[in-house]
Amino acid sequence: MRCGLGSPQLRRCISDRLSMNPRASSHADAKAAQDGPQGQKAADEKGGKDGLVWQGARTTYLVKQLEMLLRSRMEPIARSAGVTVPQYTALSILQASPRLSSAQLARSTFVTAQSANELVNGLYVKGLIVRTPSPDHAKILLLELSKEGQEILATCAVRISELEGLMLGALEGDAARTFHDNLRSCISALGNES
Repeated sequence: MRCGLGSPQLRRCISDRLSMNPRASSHADAKAAQDGPQGQKAADEKGGKDGLVWQGARTTYLVKQLEMLLRSRMEPIARSAGVTVPQYTALSILQASPRLSSAQLARSTFVTAQSANELVNGLYVKGLIVRTPSPDHAKILLLELSKEGQEILATCAVRISELEGLMLGALEGDAARTFHDNLRSCISALGNES
């Protein structure tokens, strides 16, 4: 099944693709399909004036559902390379932005400084990162991938790309790029609020 970004079935498409359950659908989807275009319009407008609920689900819920589906699919990929999903995420961030401090990494991985410290120590013990003193502040250690850390990312890269392809394959044409850009816009909007 292929869906456009504006398609009312987008949520079901992504969920079906990630869960590999092509017949899965919500009660609201089934009812809307049964009622035809008028039922679909009513289901889409269920949220009322706030415009945040379509087909009985808030956008925030769908984002969380997508996150949980992705994480459940990423766990065996990361585990096969000997790391956890948070460790894989940290390595990916360090690949894109080398020489971050633990505090910067914590902000990028959405964890507390204490959790980031544990994460960094775990990566360091496994030999996946190297720490070097900052030229500006001797007490601050800057983090970079070691050769082993780069190899872990390379090991995971193909399967992670396949997972992204599976998810984004539910979108037609330029919708995948639009989805990506819209996610960045949402992240930016919330990031600017704090």
